[in-house]
Amino acid sequence: AAYTAVDKAENEPGLALAINAVGAGAVAAAANDLGIPIIHLSTDYVFDGSKQAPYLETDICNPSCVYGLTKLKGETRVAIENPDHIILRTSWIYSPFGYNFVKTMLRLAETNEVVRVVDDQRGCPTSALDLAAAILEIAGRLHSDADRNLRGTFHLCGSGSVTWADFAEMIFDKLGEWDLCPLQLSGSRLQNTAHQPIAQQIHRQHQHHERDAGEDRDPPHTGEEIAVADADQRTERRRRRRNPHAQERERGLGDDGDSEMDGGD
Repeated sequence: AAYTAVDKAENEPGLALAINAVGAGAVAAAANDLGIPIIHLSTDYVFDGSKQAPYLETDICNPSCVYGLTKLKGETRVAIENPDHIILRTSWIYSPFGYNFVKTMLRLAETNEVVRVVDDQRGCPTSALDLAAAILEIAGRLHSDADRNLRGTFHLCGSGSVTWADFAEMIFDKLGEWDLCPLQLSGSRLQNTAHQPIAQQIHRQHQHHERDAGEDRDPPHTGEEIAVADADQRTERRRRRRNPHAQERERGLGDDGDSEMDGGD
């Protein structure tokens, strides 16, 4: 569990600190008492986003918002309370569950022809499914390998970086929503309470830690895979709304399966 409402944390610093720092430290201490290693999730918000290159694990942290500060304090407490730890910093998580950017874009695609999306903040989208699979693999390694090089702080995120507008365009393209395009705008025009880092790319410096991580696993999940369960239905609903005569034409298909809508080979 974590306090992840970035903007709301500006008005609830005490609660965010209690959950992200004090709570995380308590869990780490309990695990240490039981002789159990701990895997703690952190965030790219521990950096201020001013670096003109991707952040590495060795870069100095300098959070520019309450959320990032509480997560950094959580990292510190976890490391103090349990020496047998791995801290994983990740970014821009999307998933079939809960609230996240992909699901927001899918929802907006239902009712909007134009969607406003920030184009001056860059980061690395990360599938929660890939993240979960990696955590399970890391947990197995921790259980069987006492190598100290496997402990510490690591960056774990999707490969490549994009802006939020780029990400939105990829999602719409995967859904076949060619006529729905993101309207790009500067993040400074949004009324966010918390400071939003401009450059949020985090890269893995410890390449050995991702050894074999992808050799026996499926490729990283994409927006298409996240939406695969309902993408076809959403696209079809939009197509029918825009062309109410489509159903009538489809009902007139000949026995041979050919129709005027057939695009040939």
